[in-house]
Amino acid sequence: MTLTMYQASAPRFVRMLNNLSAILDKAERHCAERKIDPLVLTGARLTPDMLPKTLAFIASVEAAQIDGSEDRDVTLKLAGREMSFTGLDYLFGFAQPNFHFHVVTAYAILRHNGVALGKSDYLGAA
Repeated sequence: MTLTMYQASAPRFVRMLNNLSAILDKAERHCAERKIDPLVLTGARLTPDMLPKTLAFIASVEAAQIDGSEDRDVTLKLAGREMSFTGLDYLFGFAQPNFHFHVVTAYAILRHNGVALGKSDYLGAA
């Protein structure tokens, strides 16, 4: 069986964003039960430059836009420097780790602020 770029990315990102959505629902219930303004949690950041992510964008990407891009050149300009990858290296060496970093950071911020979360919340249903 061949794993396509789309299969290795979009469905994985969607699953983790759905898990994050369930985590945020749990945080909302936590706030309601304890009479905490939800903005206290949704505004919590480790650093001011942390921005929200979106499920709608990932859902808008079609398999045909990604599949076959394993050898495509990808160049990013970050912090005044350029980073170059092949599509496969970008997906597994940059996009996925960066994505998971942000999901786990949101999880950790909420857990640190008292929301009762565990590993099963992060991993979601099998």
